[in-house]
Amino acid sequence: MYFLYNLILIFLVFFTFPFWGIKMIFSSEWREGIGQRFGFLSSKIKRRIKKEEEYFWVHASSVGEAKIASALIKEIRKKFPYCNLLISSMTPTGVQILKDLYPNEIVIFVPLDLKGCIKRILKCFNIKVLILVETEIWPNLVRLVKKQQAKIIIVNGRISDTSFKKYKFFKLWVKKALFFIDVFSMQSKKYAERIVFLGAEKMKVNITGNIKYDGVLSEQIINQKNKDIYREFSFSENDLIWVAGSTRAGEERIIIDVYKQVLKKHSGLKLIIAPRHLERITYLENLLERESFSFIRKSTLSSKMNFSKNGQGFFPPIDVVVLDTMGELIKAYSIATVVFVGGSMVKIGGHNILEPASLGKPVLFGPYMQNFKEPACLLKEREGAIQVKNEEELEINILHLLSNFSLLSKMGKNAGNAVLSGQGATLKNLELIAGLLE
Repeated sequence: MYFLYNLILIFLVFFTFPFWGIKMIFSSEWREGIGQRFGFLSSKIKRRIKKEEEYFWVHASSVGEAKIASALIKEIRKKFPYCNLLISSMTPTGVQILKDLYPNEIVIFVPLDLKGCIKRILKCFNIKVLILVETEIWPNLVRLVKKQQAKIIIVNGRISDTSFKKYKFFKLWVKKALFFIDVFSMQSKKYAERIVFLGAEKMKVNITGNIKYDGVLSEQIINQKNKDIYREFSFSENDLIWVAGSTRAGEERIIIDVYKQVLKKHSGLKLIIAPRHLERITYLENLLERESFSFIRKSTLSSKMNFSKNGQGFFPPIDVVVLDTMGELIKAYSIATVVFVGGSMVKIGGHNILEPASLGKPVLFGPYMQNFKEPACLLKEREGAIQVKNEEELEINILHLLSNFSLLSKMGKNAGNAVLSGQGATLKNLELIAGLLE
């Protein structure tokens, strides 16, 4: 069975290699990561490895999981202050976020799930526990790590409707992989039932809630004054600000059209728009240019500051700030009057609505929220968020909220309280890790 699995995987690697090659030509991040994906570490990384000591390996697939992992890693560091960490991710953005968060830890691209690639990594590290964030089931990875006598735990486990269909199709392989995992920490009863259906032993399965509710606010936001953040974005504390975060293809056009209509009644409204993928920035700027909006990239704001005769710095009038920097979306949310979270008006499945909600901001999102189904339901039930079906409903609700400050305030408080009610999962997961090691 493993022979067939490896054969299929090798075929897929060679079949997709032209895509990898193009990415490597145009992206230094991909060039850096390609060796690590095949299990080859640079001499610079190898020099940092403490070969005689044990490592906690934390794997977070992409950006969302990387942010979840950060909340857990923070608590792991408190509980096990002398542990060594190996942190991995699958995407360039995920790796970069983890490197920024943990410059003193070893952060790598996770190797391909091929026997040789995994073995090359395991030769370098003595793994004590492998922590997989959000149900990353890789048959070779878990089997070979288990051969090292390491413990394996899935934390914040979830199985989306799409993933469940795929896993059911490969149920025989999935069941074999699940056998090697010691503990399953699942977000909800539904996800616990799904993992058991796929072959996990019931006695290994725990329901601990969703870590996404914990550690949503960064220390930077907690410690930085709002007035300073307003100034960073060239706005004042009196401005009404609409933040559209993590927008995807097809949504920027909607946002700009709605913004144009809303300005007819709220002429002073400012917009911060943050595309999920930075390669969309040029396209977005072309849209804004065609509509004659005054806009600027966040990264160039400081260079555009003017100075009065008394030396006071000020920015020229700007309608729209295009957020083209990493890790600053939470800052933008902190000064928002109202927030729209993207990936939800198109069939992507939505993005993180908990960040703005935790800051006490009223949140709007579209009809496609499969990836954040439970948080979306909770926020709607607690009247901290509004789900819209289309562009027309988005415009109507933005106008209604901006004309009703008591409703804005009430929704914001409800959103913040909803997030607080879901917290505590990180410590529950930490207890399971500690119990596993004992």
